[in-house]
Amino acid sequence: MSLIQFLQSKEINLSETFVYLSSEKELKSGNAFFTKEECDFINQQLKNDLRIAELSSPEKMGFVISPIDKGTPEDILEKFRRAGAAVCFKIKPWQKESVTLYSKENAANLLAFTEGLALANYKFSKYKSKSTNPLTKISISSEINLTNEITELSILTEAVYKTRDLVNEPVLFLTAEQFQQGND
Repeated sequence: MSLIQFLQSKEINLSETFVYLSSEKELKSGNAFFTKEECDFINQQLKNDLRIAELSSPEKMGFVISPIDKGTPEDILEKFRRAGAAVCFKIKPWQKESVTLYSKENAANLLAFTEGLALANYKFSKYKSKSTNPLTKISISSEINLTNEITELSILTEAVYKTRDLVNEPVLFLTAEQFQQGND
């Protein structure tokens, strides 16, 4: 089962846990997703370093990520990965099973954010009686077709998880024969 599920949609369900990667112009006034008052609140919160605004209420839990535009293209992507990891750590205490990511514009930033979120979600719990990793589904809702990129990111995430599992095993667990059997 893949952790990342692709949904081709132009809508976002604000009753679920969501992350909205916005543009500056979308937050200047009310839009289809947020009221003017919510936009004002979001703009106040976006003054932090990671440019993350958290919206929590009994009706919805979500995050708005403001554009990060300072630095080289590689630096910007890395900042989006770090923002994804930061959101993952904010979601974990809430025991959420799924999160929906939405972006209208920049596919590279959305994918970098998704990568950071997925990789930060890893937890080695093979020897624990109860798994404590509730986030099982990351859905992406975008106007841009990202099917190939999501497939590639899903494969990358699964490979990193498998590698981390192997590294976290006790030294005596992974003999050459067991390693070969696990890769067949």
